[in-house]
Amino acid sequence: MASSFESIAQWRVTPDNPPREIDGLDSERCAALHNFVVQHGWNSYHGTPVDLNTLSSWWTIWGNDAESLRPKLHPSLVDFLQRAYVTPWKSGLSFFTYLHGLNGVGEFWFHDVFGEPERTVTLYVTHTEFGSNPDGLVYDQADHTVRMNFSMEDISGPEVDSANGWMKLECVLSIYIDMIERGKAVALSKQMILDREDAPEIDPVTGTFRLGHIFKPWTMVPYSSLDIEDTITIWNELVAEIERRMPGYVEDKQDTPQYGLLDATQLDAAGIPQGFARELLSRVRKPNFTFIAPGIRVPTLEEFIEQPFRRIEGPHFEPDFRWAIRLFMIEHTKQYSETEVTWPIYLQQSRMPCGVFFDFCWIQAPCPFEDSMRVELPFKLACRSDGSTPGLWETDYTHLYGMRHRTQLLAILENMYEALILDNWQVDSHGVAGGIAVFEEASMEQLEQFYRIPVGPGYFW
Repeated sequence: MASSFESIAQWRVTPDNPPREIDGLDSERCAALHNFVVQHGWNSYHGTPVDLNTLSSWWTIWGNDAESLRPKLHPSLVDFLQRAYVTPWKSGLSFFTYLHGLNGVGEFWFHDVFGEPERTVTLYVTHTEFGSNPDGLVYDQADHTVRMNFSMEDISGPEVDSANGWMKLECVLSIYIDMIERGKAVALSKQMILDREDAPEIDPVTGTFRLGHIFKPWTMVPYSSLDIEDTITIWNELVAEIERRMPGYVEDKQDTPQYGLLDATQLDAAGIPQGFARELLSRVRKPNFTFIAPGIRVPTLEEFIEQPFRRIEGPHFEPDFRWAIRLFMIEHTKQYSETEVTWPIYLQQSRMPCGVFFDFCWIQAPCPFEDSMRVELPFKLACRSDGSTPGLWETDYTHLYGMRHRTQLLAILENMYEALILDNWQVDSHGVAGGIAVFEEASMEQLEQFYRIPVGPGYFW
């Protein structure tokens, strides 16, 4: 039994309900969000609702030991810890996929990050699977922001010193609730976590398949039903919008749309396994044009079948390893040296194809994103003053609350659709016009404004 998302709506951070301007941590809001996650995990695992009043707050559990920490903690952080409930230690339940839970008094590590030894503290501890010397969600008592620090060795470097390297706790907790609501992060029922061979492969309550990593009761699925359905919907809307803008378009005289880029036999020939890519390719609207973005085109059937990485030898993770699958073509290749950093060595070739790819994915990883995409261009994009580039359809800050991963296809297709609606792109008889030079010649400011993917609660994550 899950918790009602309506009950937490007033506290969730969204574009229309941003963080409040408060001197210190917004303890009331953060505690409400924290307690919702605790309650959802407990209810889903046990199948019965829990009255939070039957649980104890962190501060109550630690009693005098907690009081000994008070002089080192900001008053608003103390208030949060007095409001935040925790599950009984003997239950073995984790707070969330990324975090085991609020740290114990003895593990409230203080980091000397800004030359102030007691300014930052590890508030939540992460799981050992995420780091050889695990740390957790670190809280800055001066700026009242947090960042994920999976390993103790990671709390250093210029990024940590940057204001962009930190996020409000209420934003992080709202992202976790977004993930729960979309079915990306799933709290499994007790039947799924039985330590015996006959435990079910599919959760009878949520319908989630058993995966390798379960942080009792949480698991992260490679993609959710909403992920695939929303991606198919925006693909179809994008294709329809491009066709509507093509010269000579007359709505009443158009052929009935066809659905499915490849049939089952063709998908088998291309080596596309069961999963997100196969379901997408078998269901989306077939374009009656060549270019879906400037200089980026839909492959022919023969090109789809001749996937560039399907025969590359490498780590044998089959059937749980998803090789990089090329979805869209760019008529260029790039030298090996340019790809050495971004592609695993076992995928290297003397010249690498360019295009838009489903990124390689091991679906048994702790936090897999089977719908994440990799964009390979034959040139370098405009850079910021520090030498970094905004990139094309890239995201920042995912590491502030969880594991780094590439942009989901849904976000890229939505960005393409927006570019059409805003008339940033033009359409001719071949589809989206302008060629790949549209991106090559784009300024850093244009890349930031038009092609960055927003990350945060209510956006993408």
